[in-house]
Amino acid sequence: MGRLTSRGSQIVSLTICPTMNCNFACTYCFEKHRTGIMSKKVQDDVVSLAERITDMLPAENLNGTWFGGEPLMGMNVITELTEKLRTLAEKKNMKYSADIITNGYLLNQEIVDTLVQCDIKSAQITLDGIGEFHDATRHLTGGGSTFERITENLRTLKIPFRISIRHNVHKENANQIPLLRALTEKLAEESGNHLKYYSSPVSFNSVSYENEADISLLCDDDEDNIAMGMMKDIDSFKIKAHFCGASILPYVAIDEQGRLYKCWEDAGNQEYSFGSAAEWDPKNPILTADIPGNIISYINAAVISESEDKECMKCIFLPVCAGGCPVRKVRYGHRQCVAYKNAPEKYVLALYEKAKKKKAASHD
Repeated sequence: MGRLTSRGSQIVSLTICPTMNCNFACTYCFEKHRTGIMSKKVQDDVVSLAERITDMLPAENLNGTWFGGEPLMGMNVITELTEKLRTLAEKKNMKYSADIITNGYLLNQEIVDTLVQCDIKSAQITLDGIGEFHDATRHLTGGGSTFERITENLRTLKIPFRISIRHNVHKENANQIPLLRALTEKLAEESGNHLKYYSSPVSFNSVSYENEADISLLCDDDEDNIAMGMMKDIDSFKIKAHFCGASILPYVAIDEQGRLYKCWEDAGNQEYSFGSAAEWDPKNPILTADIPGNIISYINAAVISESEDKECMKCIFLPVCAGGCPVRKVRYGHRQCVAYKNAPEKYVLALYEKAKKKKAASHD
């Protein structure tokens, strides 16, 4: 119980899925898609859960992350629930803000303006390469290209919040890294929008881990080179006590039915749910959970002892890695080591060069 209650935070963070429905059929998707949107009753349960969490923690900020499915397919939920969460934050003398993870296909100026009114500060949109490289993995549910529509949205819409362009890197599209970075810079220049490119190996995804032979994950020969290439997108090298929010008690994901999960990749897959927004109380997290093990396992995943893993204890990147991805460790019994584990000198030198450039730019 100590591990559960000792992890405090200045931020109460809720990942909220207005719907698990999606207009895309991405080849590496880990989600259980289904129709339906969050009811008003479940919305009220989410607000009640947020109040229970904020009653327990002396947090200064309440943050929502809109996820899915494709969250823009549930815009009414976003607008209605934002107002309720904003009211709660004002009551608690907290600051409210939100971000969104969207495929970007449904964006138009009206939706962008509504998202601004809903206190959206940033968005993540994925592009897997240029043209056919993107469309090969991120296409419509009935088939059909999405690249041109998304890039046209980014080029022509006036978007005042930050946008991260995520590139899911695998063996077939690794050569797109410099091209997609350049495209992101070009779109930012043409639109005036704040766009920033970053890349992430598909191998960090749980579905790709289970289906390695089917979706051509990074092979050993490629992985170090790709990891080195991605260092250009690393902003900092911070010591932290957790790999992600899954190992911190007040960080929860909520699907459209009000089921709770520790990892947002689990949202919609009720096998991994630990409770409900209506019933779960963080002051008594074990007794109010439907499946207590689905909380405890994630919290304990960040705990590493010498008797459990001597290799981890000898690694220079502990505790920066915090033991790796809790999902991979809990579900498959394997660590997710940082991609640059076997090249620490190259990593540190890359960070040094980045810091020099940043310092030089600040003096210009």
